[in-house]
Amino acid sequence: MDRHPEYKYILEQIDEKDSWIFIGDKDQSGWGKIVYDMWDSDKDSGPVEFLLRIKERNNWDIEKVGDLQYRFKQDKIGLTFQWDDLFGFVVAIGDWNRRDEAVRFLNDYFVD
Repeated sequence: MDRHPEYKYILEQIDEKDSWIFIGDKDQSGWGKIVYDMWDSDKDSGPVEFLLRIKERNNWDIEKVGDLQYRFKQDKIGLTFQWDDLFGFVVAIGDWNRRDEAVRFLNDYFVD
């Protein structure tokens, strides 16, 4: 069961040059807009919710690898989740050859 089904996610864009997948909000929940507002106290709620969905469904451990950059210790694909007020919410793919696998994995956590 998803923690907050009002947060709906969509794959916005895949950037081959930087090996990033951009994730946005699918509806009017607004988390995607506030992630770009560095002064909003709730700006991390959308990305954090997405990580917690993955963590709880798989019983995985989150590790911090940088400033607002996180990975899952048990993740075999090598995804790094990050967000900031410049790029928004992105997922960096460690091995670009696993892009399709990464997209399938992420799609499992989007709420229709």
